[in-house]
Amino acid sequence: MSQRPAFGVSAIIALLTMAGVAHAQPAALSSASTTQSSPAAPSDDPIALYRVYEAALARGDTKAMSEAAVLAWQTGERVWKGNNPNLAGLAFNAAWSLALANRFAEVPEPARRSLALIAQKPGTADPKEAAFLLAYADMMVTNSKANVQAFNVAAKAVDNAGWNDLLLSRAYLDGARTALEVSLSRTARDLVDRGLVEVARVAPKNESICTALLIMRTQSSLQLREYTQAVSEVMEARRSYGPPRAERDVNWANLAAWEAASRAIYESAYGPNPPTGSRIRSFGNTAEWTKEERAALSGQPKECQDLEISRAGRGGPQGIEFPVKERRELYAGGAYVRAHLDSGGKVIKADVLAALPRPAFGTAAQAGIQNWRYELPANTPPQCRVVDVTVMYAFER
Repeated sequence: MSQRPAFGVSAIIALLTMAGVAHAQPAALSSASTTQSSPAAPSDDPIALYRVYEAALARGDTKAMSEAAVLAWQTGERVWKGNNPNLAGLAFNAAWSLALANRFAEVPEPARRSLALIAQKPGTADPKEAAFLLAYADMMVTNSKANVQAFNVAAKAVDNAGWNDLLLSRAYLDGARTALEVSLSRTARDLVDRGLVEVARVAPKNESICTALLIMRTQSSLQLREYTQAVSEVMEARRSYGPPRAERDVNWANLAAWEAASRAIYESAYGPNPPTGSRIRSFGNTAEWTKEERAALSGQPKECQDLEISRAGRGGPQGIEFPVKERRELYAGGAYVRAHLDSGGKVIKADVLAALPRPAFGTAAQAGIQNWRYELPANTPPQCRVVDVTVMYAFER
C-alpha cells in the first residue's frame, strides 16, 4: 500500500552525514621510558594524563578522551623537551582522538608532529597511520579533488591494518561523500567498496554505517549516469537490509527513498522527449520487485498486504510545495512519509521517515500530505490504516 507521486527529476544532490561510532586504538607507550622526568603532580605528568585518556577510552567518552590525549601530548612536549620516545605515541593519540571527536581542524598539528618524531626515532609509532590521519583531516577541512585523491592514497596504505575500531570505516564513508561532492564518482565507488569490506570485518552488525555506504554507492552510479545500475544497487541494498526493524526505522526509510529517487531520475532521463513531442518512455529496463518481494520488504502485517487503499480525489502531489528557500541552491528533493489514517481515510498524522537531501523537503511533504484523504475498503483493520508515500520533486530553473 504505497503511492509514489513522481515528478521529473534530472538529478539528486545529497549530502548524507552521520556520526559514526568508533573505538580508538591508542599507540602503546614504552614501559622503559614512562618513568623519565615524571613530576609528582598529575597535571605535570604526561603518563598520568595518558592514564586519564585510557580511562575515558574505556568509558567510550570521546570528548573527554580527546581532551586528555591532547593535554597528555602537550604536557609531554613541555616536560620531556622532545627527548622521550613516548612523545610520538602521545602526539599520534592526540591526532587520532581529535579525529574521533570530529575536531578535524585540530588534527594536523599533532599528526605532523607525530610524523616528525617518528622520522627522528623510527619504530615509536606507525608513520603510515599518522599520514592517514593527516590526509583525512585535510580532506575534511578542505574538500578539494587533490585532498580526496591524497586521502585515497593514504587510506590504501593502511587497508587491512588490523584496527579494531570504526574510524577507518567512517573515514571511507566521509571520503566517498566528499568524492561525490567534487565529482570523483569512480573514486567514491572504490572508497565505498573498501569501506564495506572494513565494516564487514570489524562491525558486521553496524547497520547505520553499512546502509550509508550502500547509499553512497547508489549515488556514485547516479553521478556516473549509470541509472539502471543505480536502481539495481539500491534494490540489492534493500534486499540485504530486509523489512523495517522498528516502527520508525530511518535506515530502511532512507533506502526506500533512494530507490524512489533512482527510479525517478531514470524515468526522467529516459522519459518523454519535449523537443519532438514524443510520448515514448523507456520503461522495463530496470529491475522490478515481485509482488511477494515488495510485500516482504514492506514489513506490513499479512492481513494488510492485499488491501487496496487509494488516494481520494485527483492524483499527483496536491498541496506539496517545493521549499522556497531551497530554490536558491537545489533543484531536486524528496521525502518518505508515513501517513496514519482514521476510519474515514483522512490523514491524522504524517511522520517523515526520510528526507533528501535536507529536512526542509520532508517538512514540505509532511505539510501537504496532512490534508490528503484515502479510500479505504470496508472494515479495514486499524493496523492497516497506514500508507507510505514517497515524494520526489524538482524545480525547473
